[in-house]
Amino acid sequence: MNMKSVSRIASSAALMLAVSAGTQAASLLVNGSFESTTQGSGSWAVYNSVSGWTTTFGPGIEIRNNVAGTAQDGNNFVELDSHPSPGNSWMAQTFNSPGATLDVSYWYAARSDTGPTTNGIEVWLNGLNVGGMFSPGDTGLGSNNTAWTLYTATLLGVAGSNTLEFRAVGTAETLGGSLDNVTVEAVPLPGSLGLLGAGLAALGFARRRRAS
Repeated sequence: MNMKSVSRIASSAALMLAVSAGTQAASLLVNGSFESTTQGSGSWAVYNSVSGWTTTFGPGIEIRNNVAGTAQDGNNFVELDSHPSPGNSWMAQTFNSPGATLDVSYWYAARSDTGPTTNGIEVWLNGLNVGGMFSPGDTGLGSNNTAWTLYTATLLGVAGSNTLEFRAVGTAETLGGSLDNVTVEAVPLPGSLGLLGAGLAALGFARRRRAS
């Protein structure tokens, strides 16, 4: 095998890995930052559904724009302890993944001037409570930290259809924690890494043959 052929193999493998990584980096969710809803600054409203997300329990999905806080990303963010009282709501989105291993992240902030017991939000994947797997901790349960905090976890879903759900579980009095910038990314398949490794190994082998 000549050097030009081997170089092409390695370059192709690297390109395929780069394309794969670039594709996987895109979130599998629709409307993870809740910007698809037109919500005027200083206003809020409760919706049964918004682009990508559906209410699975309770009054609905409360979208806010510059009310009791500001968005972490864009203009809109969500509170699930929605109006009218008792307000605890759940919302979910079903998405397709090319692989079973998922990197899931979201930003959470407790509502200001409230106690920890009102701000609870649980995270569920495919009907299982996975909130305890998130870093940096308890996914906001019992929190009074009003600064936006990023929560991340690598979770085992399925290749195909998955459902991610958030559930408000604090005191149901229309005052609760906030969510924004939710993403799910499929972990890159090992096969892409193997292809790159094979190309680089072939390149190294050709170099050794040339040197000998």
